[in-house]
Amino acid sequence: YDTRSGIWSLNGPVWHTGQAMRAVLIAWRRTQDPTLLEAALAMGEYVARNVVSDPNDPNRGLLLAYEGDNVTINNQTALETLPGLFDLADATGDERWLDLARQAGDFVVQGYLPDEGLIPDHYHVADARFVPDPDNPYPGRIMLDDAALVTLTERTGDVRYRDAFLGMAERGLREEDPPGNWIVFPPWHADTGRIHIRCSWWWGRPMLTAFDLTGDRRFFDAAVRAGQWYTDHQNLDGGFYYAPLRNGRHGSFALATSGSAVAAILWAELYA
Repeated sequence: YDTRSGIWSLNGPVWHTGQAMRAVLIAWRRTQDPTLLEAALAMGEYVARNVVSDPNDPNRGLLLAYEGDNVTINNQTALETLPGLFDLADATGDERWLDLARQAGDFVVQGYLPDEGLIPDHYHVADARFVPDPDNPYPGRIMLDDAALVTLTERTGDVRYRDAFLGMAERGLREEDPPGNWIVFPPWHADTGRIHIRCSWWWGRPMLTAFDLTGDRRFFDAAVRAGQWYTDHQNLDGGFYYAPLRNGRHGSFALATSGSAVAAILWAELYA
């Protein structure tokens, strides 16, 4: 809601719904309140309506995870939607939710560039083609988010997802800068000096999964550096700013509660 203009707008409703589904199902598991499961199912149906289902459509299986426009899909956020579908499949025993996740994952993995270890940032729906972000010096980014691709391999037995994940994790080790973070990849051009507060969550935390899969200590150490990056950028009262610069400077009114949330989860996992 823009307080200056008085206008409401949407930002990434599909993938945000997928993430909200996870939270609602956590609450349902702890309370067994049936209205929470009903809400999660309604959210799942919303996500399902945004998967292209027409078998004659060249975009069949595409999850319409629009973000800032209604032209291109953000492939990273498409993957961030999938854990909610995994959780809903577990809660209901209905394989339909897993199948939707598989379709969406298959579509994104079509764009994987094995020689680069990257997936193009976006997919242009009308043109039916993968496109890089104009602020990205590379043809894509490392879509390790939530280790969703590894979960797809675990649920389906298809190793393509895991192999793409590990290829991108290797690229992540090469592109890490500053330590524990990845300024080179969008949402902003590296020249701005801005770092999204959740970059270390998107691409640092899944390094623990890469370590679990391979036993390679390099991945574990990268996850530790991500945890240290959060420690270095935490305010004295526990808060975080949305887009700190490389040197730690930030806007005065740009607190992001999501930073506190993801840092807490990562720290707990590193402690364990």
